Amino acid sequence: MNKPGKLDDNEFDIMKTHPWQGAQKLACLTELSILPITAINVAMEHHIWANLAGGGYPKYWKKNHTDFFSKIVKICDFFDAVTTERPYRKKTATREEATSWMLEKIGTEFDAILLKVFANMIGIYPIGSLVVLDTEEWGIVMETNPDVALMACPKVKIITDKDGNKMDGRIIDMTEKDPETDRFKKKIVKTLDPFKYDINVSEYFLAQGT
Repeated sequence: MNKPGKLDDNEFDIMKTHPWQGAQKLACLTELSILPITAINVAMEHHIWANLAGGGYPKYWKKNHTDFFSKIVKICDFFDAVTTERPYRKKTATREEATSWMLEKIGTEFDAILLKVFANMIGIYPIGSLVVLDTEEWGIVMETNPDVALMACPKVKIITDKDGNKMDGRIIDMTEKDPETDRFKKKIVKTLDPFKYDINVSEYFLAQGT
């Protein structure tokens, strides 16, 4: 766990035995009568893909479904793993990056309904977020996207141009695509702390209501 570099194939194979080892240790507890069987299931299943399509591990798991709580722990475990500092990783993921990665695997690696609930609770870009676009423009999230597959594409009011000059820009729909490339015209690359840049987010909502 504390190795500063990338695990080699042998080390990774050893690491992948931890679901079995965890489940075995829980099953051997003398106080088993007070231990829910769900805890053993979670220890065993928390790295198995929600759709049981062969992803994750242990590979030889033969159940035709995984426990409800295993699916919850899988989501939380992945999010924690990529957003927490690790000795073998140079950079941790932001909340936005982690959630976006997970949404790319919705319905396959992660249970669709549970991931939607998780993403709504965590919030990729909550209303009022100060965001930076790939065009180097800054904007304020004015409206979230209810479509779980497009949660990374809210409606954003542009407040600065690419040179940092303040402007009263239009509200853009981040789902807009270039008809020639079928790619999104703009993309959010990161969030910023509005207090750090002396930006009063509420002013933009008040102005919008007048």
